[in-house]
Amino acid sequence: MQDFLHYEIDIICILCLSLILYKVSKRLGREERFFCRSVWSLVLLCLLDLVTVFLNGQPDLSLRKWNLFFNTLCYIQLLLIAFNWFLYTENKVVPQHLLNHRRRMLYMLPVLFVLVLLVISLQTGLLFYVDQQNDYHRGVGYFLYLLVLYGYLLAAFFRPALQLFRERSYTKRRDCMVLASAVLIAAAGGVIQTIYADAAASEPAIMLAFVYMFLVFQEEQISMDPLTKINNRYQLYRYLSDRMFRKEAEYTLFLIMLDVDDFKQINDTYGHVEGDRALIQVAELLQQVCDSRPCFLGRYGGDEFVIVYDQTGIRDIEKLLDRLRAQLERMNQRSELPCAIHLSVGYAAYSREYLTVQQFIAAADAQMYVTKNARKGTIFP
Repeated sequence: MQDFLHYEIDIICILCLSLILYKVSKRLGREERFFCRSVWSLVLLCLLDLVTVFLNGQPDLSLRKWNLFFNTLCYIQLLLIAFNWFLYTENKVVPQHLLNHRRRMLYMLPVLFVLVLLVISLQTGLLFYVDQQNDYHRGVGYFLYLLVLYGYLLAAFFRPALQLFRERSYTKRRDCMVLASAVLIAAAGGVIQTIYADAAASEPAIMLAFVYMFLVFQEEQISMDPLTKINNRYQLYRYLSDRMFRKEAEYTLFLIMLDVDDFKQINDTYGHVEGDRALIQVAELLQQVCDSRPCFLGRYGGDEFVIVYDQTGIRDIEKLLDRLRAQLERMNQRSELPCAIHLSVGYAAYSREYLTVQQFIAAADAQMYVTKNARKGTIFP
């Protein structure tokens, strides 16, 4: 009966993971590659688990070598899940320029260490062994395997968890929260299976963690503007409706509207491809300006962008706009666009008179058009 439960759990995991792989394979970037590798390793682990459950305890001792072989592959696949999961987290949290080839090679050293132990274990039973009754048992050195395995998982947890306290960007904080929570889900199943060797808890717990990450980041794709890769209007409404009605007393919630001057003329003169490039560069500029600040950044629509900023007063907003103006000037000097980009900006501070999100946005939008009509081609008068 317990074997049938193992089979059912493994088959359900394989079906769910296959659906995730089908969906994720349509948009394979650097981060998704590491995620897919972890998912593939889990699929293979579930398939191998089906085989080892069947082989374990079989009276035919000629199957003992196959039992050893497939259990070794299970150890390798579980290790690859943790390793690729750690790399996926690193690519999500750490700036790309820090993840050089040398650092990746250092990350692989524990994997190589375990592979050596597995080779030794086949002769000595250090990590695991199969007895004369063809039953699987853990070896005296099994804890060495756990140290490496949970070492990767702990690193995959603490990297986003620590970054969560330092990060001020709304989007990046959300990503860190999801990554850290997913590791806890998987670790809970691993701990149960470590204590109770016959419990089929590890694979379904990891699968649930992967499903959780997939669903959250899939929703993130829905709420992301496809051109500029920042939040869209739908996500802006969600964020503002939440922030307006649970605002901290010591902070003022500011909404900043930004508009590209003469954007229609850019499209008409140079074409829509150059217009799209201009919008992408503006989005990248705003991300640079807001990167170290507790800002929510989004594209409101067309050539309009939005920054939501919690601060103590207008002076903080003016500092942000000063930095924006300086960065815009530098961007125009280095840009390969056929024309310079100019922005008009307006902002509003939240007050109780704004009963809806639309009223708050309309106040900032009206201020932006005052700026646009009074002095085009500058960030603010």
